[in-house]
Amino acid sequence: MSRKIKKRAALLFVLFLSAGLYFNTDAYAEEKSGQNSQNKQEMQETPEPQEPEILTGWNQFDGLWYFYDDEGVYQTSCYVEGYWLDEDGAWRYPYQAYWHGGPGNWWYGDDSGWYAYNCWLKIDGDWYYFDAFGYMCYNCYIGACYLNDNGVYTDTENSRWAANISDSELAGYFSNSVVVGDSICSGFSMYCSGSGDPVANQFTFMASTSFGINNALTFHSTTPTYMGVKRPIWESIARSGASHVYISMGINDIGSDIFASQYESLISKIVQYSPGIEVTVCGVTGIRSGRERWVFTNANVNYWNAQLRAMCIRNGYGFIDLNSWVTDGYGLYAGYCSDGFVHQNSAAYSRWLEAFKSYGRAELVKYYD
Repeated sequence: MSRKIKKRAALLFVLFLSAGLYFNTDAYAEEKSGQNSQNKQEMQETPEPQEPEILTGWNQFDGLWYFYDDEGVYQTSCYVEGYWLDEDGAWRYPYQAYWHGGPGNWWYGDDSGWYAYNCWLKIDGDWYYFDAFGYMCYNCYIGACYLNDNGVYTDTENSRWAANISDSELAGYFSNSVVVGDSICSGFSMYCSGSGDPVANQFTFMASTSFGINNALTFHSTTPTYMGVKRPIWESIARSGASHVYISMGINDIGSDIFASQYESLISKIVQYSPGIEVTVCGVTGIRSGRERWVFTNANVNYWNAQLRAMCIRNGYGFIDLNSWVTDGYGLYAGYCSDGFVHQNSAAYSRWLEAFKSYGRAELVKYYD
């Protein structure tokens, strides 16, 4: 083969390779362009992140049931479908409450014998007020709150107070309060000291084991100290500068036949040393069913609570029926009892706190008249 022919053949071979490389490069670029377009299309078709689903209705967490309203807010310290939800929103109280009676005399109570009276209560999202006899009020004003024909609090132009009083408002009401009591009350003191609830942190406690009405009147060795010094209880209360005293005693005096009159004597001493102080008596709580002995019977507890309530009405003192919040209808509910007799656990004291709050709501509305 001549040198000229060899040069032409070499040139043709180089041109062939160049053409092949050019073709493959274009094909690769086209393939990549197609992939990019597909990726863009897939990205455009990817759905937007979804908002978390709002919990509504009953939901269970860690074995406890909670209720969320239509906006996903869980409910606390109220009744929902007859079930009481504690301050943390959990359902623990075993008895279901129902509406009883009929038009004109509706009342609300549960299977244990408890019923609402002299208090505001939130039921299935609405606020109601129950009078001193336990009947639902309706078509009237309670303080500045208007209750419609169904008894439901209605926010109107002339009803400027919100029935759902905040805990901060309640804390203001209970500030500068002292609670005087026995060993059962001491348990409430310990519960409140460990609670983050703003109301629970308002109370000053003067309580000790075996302290009772008779002991208080005789300045007994069981009298609790205040600021490290033991004095007659009325002197300690006066030194505290309290504007409101809650007296939670009685289990140690339950056999006395002058129980109510002893209360009156003690209160007169307290008022003498602290003129203008508000006084509220807390009813005696019961004995666990089947564990009654000697004078410690639930019949005696119920009898003396009725006497105390009458004494308070007669003298214009407040009264909180604590027993109605912790009874099973026969005595102290077993699930609230810590020693098989009269002392109570944190679940019971959670109910105590709600009883105080319920009382505070009923009293606070008077300031909005």
